[in-house]
Parts: sequence; C-alpha cells; structure tokens
Amino acid sequence: MVDQLVVYTLRGADDEFWIDVAVEGVPAEPIGPFESLDEAQAAFGDLVDMMRTTGAQDIRPS
Repeated sequence: MVDQLVVYTLRGADDEFWIDVAVEGVPAEPIGPFESLDEAQAAFGDLVDMMRTTGAQDIRPS
C-alpha cells in the first residue's frame, strides 16, 4: 500500500546540481544547488536513507 508517493530526481550540469522533489506528482521546492556531482550524490543518498528510517519503502518499476 502506498500512502504517499515522493519522487527524488538528481539533475545537473556545469557545476550546479539539484535534487528535484515531487509529491504525488506535484513538484516541490528543489534541494540545492550542490557544487559537484559527488556532493549531490552524497546528499541524495543521505536523503533516501533518512526517508527509509521513517518507514518509507522504495518502489521499483516493473
């Protein structure tokens, strides 16, 4: 059962990277900017790990 679908998408180029957030398909405020892809990927991983600690589960496309 899915109570609420939140999608995080990593995007960027030219030393400016963002994490886009959408809740139930509605865009929310993006997170960033990050100065490097490594920094953005680390923040993305931390964000996903934090959400998992609250009971959130990953949904994989079939």
